[in-house]
Amino acid sequence: MKNLIFALLVLVSLSVFSQRTCGTMDKLHEHMNADPSFAVRHKEVMDFISNPNNSQALFRDSSTGTTTVVATIPVVFHVLYKNAQQNISDE
Repeated sequence: MKNLIFALLVLVSLSVFSQRTCGTMDKLHEHMNADPSFAVRHKEVMDFISNPNNSQALFRDSSTGTTTVVATIPVVFHVLYKNAQQNISDE
């Protein structure tokens, strides 16, 4: 019984300490510190994104005169399969 409790405690502690936080913001700050011009460009982009009603819109509907910001978000899908029949074609 003691061995079972010890094993459970070890597993729980390993799972807690093995969790990593996302390093995106750390890398972003490193890049900003290394290249000050990047920090300026990043701020411009963030200001543009946060204000979709600006005059630099990426798309303007000529029929209605409304302005829309178009953002393309790249997405990757990983398809897992066991054999060739389960694979999905590139089409």
